[in-house]
Parts: sequence; C-alpha cells; structure tokens
Amino acid sequence: MLYLQEKYWLEFYVDFISVFAGSKGIALTVDELYDYIFDLEFLQEDAEDIFGEKLSNIIKAFEYMRELVARGYENASYGQKYSTFELKDLEKLYKIYDPSLKYIDVFEKNSLTGFKLISSLESATSDLYKDTELRSLSENMLYSYVEFLMLNAFGEFTLDIAWILAQSMLVFKGFGFFVFTDRNTIFEYIKISNELCIELKNVKKSEWILNKKFNYLISELVNASESYSNKNLGFKKSK
Repeated sequence: MLYLQEKYWLEFYVDFISVFAGSKGIALTVDELYDYIFDLEFLQEDAEDIFGEKLSNIIKAFEYMRELVARGYENASYGQKYSTFELKDLEKLYKIYDPSLKYIDVFEKNSLTGFKLISSLESATSDLYKDTELRSLSENMLYSYVEFLMLNAFGEFTLDIAWILAQSMLVFKGFGFFVFTDRNTIFEYIKISNELCIELKNVKKSEWILNKKFNYLISELVNASESYSNKNLGFKKSK
C-alpha cells in the first residue's frame, strides 16, 4: 500500500511543496527542501525558523491526513467501513494549518457553514467506497472541491485546505497525487476554479458536468494523477 511507504510521502512533500512555495513567493532550492523533508527537520521545534510557518504547517497538515488515511485502512482491515471524515477531523486539520484560528467560528455548534462543509465532504468520502476508476473519483472530488471553494469558509486558506483533502483521498484509493510542476499551470487552474464558482453558483449541481471548464479540469486532474503515478512506478512495484 502506498500510504504505508514513508519515502513515497516524503517524495510527494518535496514535489508538492517546491511548487507550492513558488506560488506563495517563498524562495528555496530543491536541495534545501530535500534536506528539510528527508532529515525530518520539519518535526523539530525550530522548524518554522527554517522556511517559515506556512511550509511547516502544510507538512504538519499532511502528516495528520496520513493518520486519517491509516485509520480508514485499519477500520477496513477489521471488516468495518472506512472511517467517515467528521467535522472534528476537519477542525483539527484547520487548527494545524492556521494556528491563528482566524476562522475558528466555522466550527461553532450551530454554524450553518460548518454543516454545509461536512455535508459536502461526506458526499465526497462516501464516493470513495464505489469509485474504482480515477476519472469517476476525480469528477466526484471536483464537485466537492467547487462547493468547498464556493463556501470559502477559511478565507485565504480555503484553497490550500481543499488541496490537502484531495491529495489524501487520492492516496487512500491508491492513485497518484495531483502534482503540477509549473506555477503558471497552477495559476491557470486557480483562475478556472474561481470562474466555475461564479458560473455554477445558480446552476443545478446535476448540470455542472455540462460545463466545458468543469470537464476540462476533470481531464487535467486525471492527467496530473496519472503522470505522477507513472513517475513513481517503482513505489507501486514495491507494494
């Protein structure tokens, strides 16, 4: 299982964060990042002093999602359903990624936004049981992704948290991560995502699939996952 392989996750951290950092204007070299990741410097108390709080927190967030993926597989091994992603799990993920807790009110007991968030995520995770093909998984994830962006519950952190969740679902199903090697490509997809939030706001969800941009993103996600999977065939052979 890919989720069990430490090196697979660490390689992903390097690949993902090298582009993520560039998109956030954070200067670093791949060699520096390799040392930071593979020497587990991100676990040290002074980790934030090396590349800053933002990079340290996103790695910690992925580490937490690794725990949730493992929990799901452990439940399955005992004949149970995969664990449902609950609001408390999302709250912990958010607290890790944004220690300032700027948007913590989302998790108040009677928060309508919190209810909508978990409803969308439960819809996405329920599809994990039946999705065996990458394209159907990517399509269902994109529905939840657009809904997630529309709610914008975490302000400037919303997009980042959405991507963390998406990557975790992929590895849970044994597919390659969504990794884009070019910053311009990332900015293009962010632009299209924002356009979809506007274009689909008053459109029935059942009709989103008719939108050309929606279909375009599905295909791009599939291509990205397959490309990353092909790049790491060695990991799959060693399962």
